Amino acid sequence: MSLIGNKYEIIRRLGGGSFGEVFLAHHKHLDREEAAKIIKTNNFNNALQEAKTIQKLRHENIIDIYDADILPDRSGIFITMEYHPKGSIANLKFINRRQLVDIAVHILRALEHAHGNEFIHRDIKPNNILFNKHKNAILTDFGLSAKEMLKEIERKAIFRYDWEMNGNYWQAKINNIIVKIEIQRKGNLYNIATLQKRIESTQYRRILRYCFDGKSKSEINNITQKIMSEIDSRFVI
Repeated sequence: MSLIGNKYEIIRRLGGGSFGEVFLAHHKHLDREEAAKIIKTNNFNNALQEAKTIQKLRHENIIDIYDADILPDRSGIFITMEYHPKGSIANLKFINRRQLVDIAVHILRALEHAHGNEFIHRDIKPNNILFNKHKNAILTDFGLSAKEMLKEIERKAIFRYDWEMNGNYWQAKINNIIVKIEIQRKGNLYNIATLQKRIESTQYRRILRYCFDGKSKSEINNITQKIMSEIDSRFVI
């Protein structure tokens, strides 16, 4: 499939929705991969407004537009833009505290810049927030409407502990609570003791439902990750 003047070769579909479809395209002359958004419409001026808007903004946290035009068969328009293979935050299984803060800062910078230039995004949602190669958040799709951002963040955002390995135990701290997962070797087997204390306290207490005895070496990693995941997601100990 080609778009215009045989310039672009479509490689594969990346996604789509009510706004149209997005494809990975290869720019033959520049030998560059680009994301090509195809919008089926006969209202060309309104459809091209997104490209005009983003082109004027120019910001490190806003997607770069390369080209935009009417399709050769006049069934709609296409917009080509920078391609970010890491995808959007909608692809993440969870968002930890550090990521959530970074994403919020990057997107707020993008919105501050857009609002300062008298533009409103109108479609903030996880699918419209991409990651570049530096893992910075990039805002795309200056388009339609959607309360979807809050709904997705509430569904996916897990305020996770930041776990760190220290010798024979894992430890994490959030607010005023410290949790420790201690791995104790007993001959050829291992015990896992999970402990909790408040920062102002001097003593740990065992969290019995997260303690396991007599486990093999091959089981330790899986069990430890399971404990971390359960503690993180429930956030109640």
